[in-house]
Formats: sequence, C-alpha cells, structure tokens
Amino acid sequence: MSLARRLALVSVVALVATSAQADPPRKPAAPAKSTPKPCDANELEKRAIEQAQTGNTQVAFMGFEAAIQCKPSEQLYFRAVITGCKLYTQGRRDIESRLKRYVEKLPASKRETVLKACQPPCTLFKTQFPSASDP
Repeated sequence: MSLARRLALVSVVALVATSAQADPPRKPAAPAKSTPKPCDANELEKRAIEQAQTGNTQVAFMGFEAAIQCKPSEQLYFRAVITGCKLYTQGRRDIESRLKRYVEKLPASKRETVLKACQPPCTLFKTQFPSASDP
C-alpha cells in the first residue's frame, strides 16, 4: 500500500472517529488545493498513538508505518513492532515480513527489550531471537 493511501486511510479513520458526534449539517467545504502537504512524521506518530489508545490497532500500525516512511527512527520502529505484535497475535499473519524488518532495524541492544515488551507475547520471533520470547 502506498504512503499516500496509508496517509489517506489514517486521516479518514481519524476524521470518522472524531466526527461521530452528532453535528448539524454543514455546507460542503470548498475543494482542497491540490498541493500535497509535506510528510510530517511527528503528526503521523501522534495520530497513530491516539488510534492505538482507542483500540484501533490496525490503523495505528499503518500510521506508524507511514511515519517510518516519512522519517525512520528507533522510536517509530519500536512502536510499530509493539503494535504489530498485537496484530500478529490477533491473527494478522500477513504482516510477518514487515515486523521482522522493523525488528532488524532496531539496534541489537534494543531488540530483546522491545520483543519482551510485546503484550500479549509475540511468538513470531522465537526462532529469530530465541531469548526474546522466553518467559
């Protein structure tokens, strides 16, 4: 999925979530200018955190991925792995290769820490990092 589609999906979900309250009907807004906004990793991360806190794990994961596309950082990889582990344990096996890639981007000293922080525990990395999934 392209970055533009991910950004659009995260924005739409956030808009739907915040506009769930009954508002009086409004006139349609003027068409937006076609100038694309620059990528804002901090804003994407903030929205992804909000989605994670409300239980929208899939949207949160996509938001962290979009933020990584903008400006990769150790913190974003950490958040993507934590959120992705939750999705993986909920049956989303299609994200396996992306999760492994994000774990590999973390410094070796942080890998075990992030994998132990996954709740519920993620068994995906048992063979890749054996000590990370031990109790």
